Amino acid sequence: PNENVFLEEVARIFGVQSRDFVNMRSRFVPDENPDPYCILGIEPTADAETVRQAWRALVREYHPDRMIARGVPEEAMKLAEKRLIQANWAYEEILNTHR
Repeated sequence: PNENVFLEEVARIFGVQSRDFVNMRSRFVPDENPDPYCILGIEPTADAETVRQAWRALVREYHPDRMIARGVPEEAMKLAEKRLIQANWAYEEILNTHR
């Protein structure tokens, strides 16, 4: 909790917008309640097509076949798998809230 307060203050000092801070934080700090919009890199006001496009872009970027074709190391493959799982979760969460 104190770490969050400190990081938020640092972000404010450097002029980082609140939404940008949350987005950056969600990429590097494990959180039990991540923001699905941050995971997809979109605003909560995004329409369904924007949500789908953001999700598809992440799936393309982190797909195992594509990672293998790039010749990335095993650790990068594991990270890509986690990111792909997060992207799929975020997409499902957003779809479920809009139904």
